[in-house]
Amino acid sequence: MEQREEGERLARDIQSGLEAHAQASTREWFQTQGLGRWRGCEQACITARTLEAEREGRPCDASAAAWWGEVRYHASLELMRSEFADDKLSGMTMFQELVLPDPSVSARLFGDEDDDEDDEDESSSPRPAGSSMSIADDDADAHHAKPSGEFLADALALFDDPSARGVHDWSTSDALAFKVLGPYVAAHPRRRRTARHVLAWATRASERGSPPVNPYRRRAGVVAFLNYVNGDDASERGLDTSDGSLSPWRGGDGLFGDGFVAELAKACGDVLATVDSETPHMTRVPPGDSSSDREGARRWGVPRWPSRGGAEGAEGAVASDDEVPVDDPTLSPMAAEAWAADGAWAVLGLCARESARVDRARVAAERGWGSRRFASVDSGEEETRGGGANKRARTEA
Repeated sequence: MEQREEGERLARDIQSGLEAHAQASTREWFQTQGLGRWRGCEQACITARTLEAEREGRPCDASAAAWWGEVRYHASLELMRSEFADDKLSGMTMFQELVLPDPSVSARLFGDEDDDEDDEDESSSPRPAGSSMSIADDDADAHHAKPSGEFLADALALFDDPSARGVHDWSTSDALAFKVLGPYVAAHPRRRRTARHVLAWATRASERGSPPVNPYRRRAGVVAFLNYVNGDDASERGLDTSDGSLSPWRGGDGLFGDGFVAELAKACGDVLATVDSETPHMTRVPPGDSSSDREGARRWGVPRWPSRGGAEGAEGAVASDDEVPVDDPTLSPMAAEAWAADGAWAVLGLCARESARVDRARVAAERGWGSRRFASVDSGEEETRGGGANKRARTEA
């Protein structure tokens, strides 16, 4: 309890620093974009204030390192539960830079090493193509899919909180996916099992009589793996591949086990199917309809202009010059369901590209070409992959 209370105090110190450095213009810009409630700090300021407060509060006694690690763990969660997006980003920054690498909190993060069976059997056994990812398939699958450690449940619960402390915009969703969920799963000693749990969490259908599943939960569950799909071989990073064999990969099946990319692709398809089945299908709004109908069209990401160049509703309609289509979620407001589909499509495309890359590497090895590299269709680095999802991820805000 003492560490928790001290963590809450550290979180308050960080929040005071953020409030003192907040800018009204920054706050207005973020909130005008519909990105939640902000104090008014950009990422550089958030990082600086977070690390500064942590240094100032850190005990001088080296023997208190484990105690302070617990304090930072609780502080990061407390910040992520804040209603302010700046605070959430501060908690994510603390988690990624200070909590996740700290071995003193590994039991809280990952559970005891003896809590679960070894993950090796899961790493080499992809699910059948027709199987469901749902954690509710049966009790046995649900038990084996659930990883140990208390952190993941607390992090995922943020997406189920309907209050302002929850996750209700794509920016916060992507930041949690890239700064917290993805790195956490990749660092987990039983990463395949943990990855399956996250994918099942993202693809679970809404239950009748219960609030619908937050679409940003579906988006985060697959986008968390966006930077871990590509399994480019280690020669690009200067690692030894002198024996000519396929080198260890930083992502894809090499990180999560054989068949993972196929499972991730299936999860993306499940997200698309679930979003489609749970989203009312709406049509274009003809001229003269009520403002409420037009707002409904905007809510679901439907173009808001009447068709031109033909009969009303004809295909190939073109908007006027001062109207922006909503096909690109970076340009216009989108419904949360559309953001979920956008993330699934982005990751699904990377899965297809990775599968093609692995096939080319396998053919090259079979033909005796060794580790000779071949240009892929898209040789860009991470920041150019994934289309809209990566463009938005670069904001990290």
